[in-house]
Amino acid sequence: MGSLKMIPRTLSILSSSLVRQSRLSVATHNPIFTGNHLSKFLYSTTSSIDKLKLQQETVLDPAEEKQMAQEVIEQVNNQIETNEQGRLFAIIHIQGRQVKVTPDDIIIVDSNSFAPLNSDKIKFEKVLLVGGADFTLVGRPLLTPGLVNVIGTIIEKDLSHTRTNFRKIPRKRHVRFRFFRTQLTMIRINEIEIKEKVGQRKDVEGGDRLIS
Repeated sequence: MGSLKMIPRTLSILSSSLVRQSRLSVATHNPIFTGNHLSKFLYSTTSSIDKLKLQQETVLDPAEEKQMAQEVIEQVNNQIETNEQGRLFAIIHIQGRQVKVTPDDIIIVDSNSFAPLNSDKIKFEKVLLVGGADFTLVGRPLLTPGLVNVIGTIIEKDLSHTRTNFRKIPRKRHVRFRFFRTQLTMIRINEIEIKEKVGQRKDVEGGDRLIS
């Protein structure tokens, strides 16, 4: 009885395989089945492994990479020597903010704790980035001290417009208005200048004592 029950199942498997073979033969020999349909049919039967093809990346030799970096540094130094770097820009850190500046710019700083007075000249020591027309020097996070000079002049110290602080506590009959003005300082950027060459190490006096 068990063998008789298996006969319909085997017949159904054979019939399904024959139907698949007949469909494939009809699809390949039928003139209505165009090349696009055939390509889609063959593409659908490809395995997923063929789709995951890794792209090859070329890795430079360390010696070649070092030589290319040296050539770029020489080109930057030549532009600095001949003063052909174009209009410079810099990103400075002042009063907890990063500001992008160029020569003759005017920036406004919140100066509640800013000591310089009017007509004082200041030098910004925290320079994060400086760039020209063809190159950009990026610090990690700051550039080397003395590499770039960013000089500014205090133009004016004044108060901001009147601001309103409103506070209300519901169901407590608590309503408060507070008017206040913050102190601001206007700074004009006089010059941005690259003073030293890139990629050169300075001899520090007393370095042997520090190492020992």
